[in-house]
Amino acid sequence: MTSPISVPVEEEFDSPRLLMRSCRAGDATHVHAAEMETFEQIRQWFGPWAKEPCTPEQTEERVLKSQNEFNQRSELVYNCYLKKDGILAGRGWFSRMQWSVPKCMFGMWVRTSLQRQGLGFEIAVAFTLFGMERIGFKRIELYIDPRNEASLELFKKVGYIYEGKLRNYSYDNLGVMRDYLVYSVTPADMENLKERLSLAADRQLT
Repeated sequence: MTSPISVPVEEEFDSPRLLMRSCRAGDATHVHAAEMETFEQIRQWFGPWAKEPCTPEQTEERVLKSQNEFNQRSELVYNCYLKKDGILAGRGWFSRMQWSVPKCMFGMWVRTSLQRQGLGFEIAVAFTLFGMERIGFKRIELYIDPRNEASLELFKKVGYIYEGKLRNYSYDNLGVMRDYLVYSVTPADMENLKERLSLAADRQLT
């Protein structure tokens, strides 16, 4: 098996309105600002890393950790910037890598002030295309809390396929037991995604 470190992964890619870039020194200030703005949603839907707000210093440590993990190919985190003004619109990442397949899990969020402008759809499609076509994943999977109706609607629009429910999978950050719904895409599911991406810049889809 090829070492994950030797797998070629681009540090940047884009979509009609966004530039996706891997983490660099100096990113912590705008990452922290966007996360604090969006923290209540992040805490509700993500794992233990989002249980409490990070300090600026903790955010800087996480950014540096993401840099190292990117280089090791253990997790691929990208900041998503608006091309028109450079504002951080959100983040997306591939995690739980299994390079022997290869496959991964995808996660993302859009900052609160930029939601309901179609950016979530654009990010989701762009990452899916990038993961399948340029990294070469054979499977990208999602674990979505069934209460997260916005994410369920979004990824159904993108074209992810429902596979089943994991009952009583874990506690959320408020101590409530939750299920997860599992969705995935494979190369066989990719038809029409490029057309959907071009539509994302012109339609108000979230």
